[in-house]
Amino acid sequence: MKPARRALGGDTVRQAVVHAVARGVRLLHERTILVLLLLFCLVMGCMLWYVSRLQSNLIASIALQDASLYAQALAEFRTLYTSEVVETVRPRGIEVTHDYMTHAGAIPLPVTLTMLLGKRISAHEAGAQIRLYSPYPFPSRRAEGGLHDAFGQAAWDFLQHNPTTAFHRIEEVQGRPVVRYATADLMRPSCVNCHNTHPDNPKTDWKTGDVRGVLEIILPLDMAVAQTHQGLRGTFALMAVMSVLGLSGLTLVIGRLRRTRRTWTSVHAAWRAKLPSASGWRKPCERAREIPPHYQCRRRCHYLP
Repeated sequence: MKPARRALGGDTVRQAVVHAVARGVRLLHERTILVLLLLFCLVMGCMLWYVSRLQSNLIASIALQDASLYAQALAEFRTLYTSEVVETVRPRGIEVTHDYMTHAGAIPLPVTLTMLLGKRISAHEAGAQIRLYSPYPFPSRRAEGGLHDAFGQAAWDFLQHNPTTAFHRIEEVQGRPVVRYATADLMRPSCVNCHNTHPDNPKTDWKTGDVRGVLEIILPLDMAVAQTHQGLRGTFALMAVMSVLGLSGLTLVIGRLRRTRRTWTSVHAAWRAKLPSASGWRKPCERAREIPPHYQCRRRCHYLP
């Protein structure tokens, strides 16, 4: 009983599929223009979605590359300043401190100069920010040097376990889409002794290679998005015009073919109406039997009137 029911169910499904395919073919034959218009709209929608997604990925990729170059440049600048300036003037008795402005003849620490350079870059780049922070800020930098948001905390937690890998996200800051790129600020051999002996340092057990802080670079994306949208609008308009022209030409061709088919159908019907009825025609073999044997040719059948 069960195999019979299964066979009946399979036949029902097969019939439903065949019926649906037949309806689709009939709709395509009768409503060709409508089907083409729907397909055109579907293709255009898919193209718009794909291009929009590709544009977003491209903007994010370029922004991440720029942020990585910023981070590398700042790291190299800090290393160069430490080796070529700080290590050269310190043996000569020149003080290197974070509050160099209040000490005559003093120069800034590498990290202090890095933060100053970041502020200068941020002033020239609209919306860009360069920050250096950690959960162990000096008392003078608690207002700006701690972990003040979820991204800072997430970056610190990630870099603690992956100090050689960058951490990044695309978020909104002050209503603007930005890319936030963070790298680990590692403790260097020349900085360990100073940090561990400084009276204001909240942590005094640093070791070389520890993650001292987070270097974050924030780059806005709204200007790049606006420029890309402006360039793509012309492309989309050109694609739409070309598509409409192509669809219009195809519509004209299909209409002409339909009119030609109707004309030939009418001509064929009139021609068939003028032909003799089928009863006036007999099979060739029957006509051949009526011909005497000595008039028959070698062919088995003859078409005689």
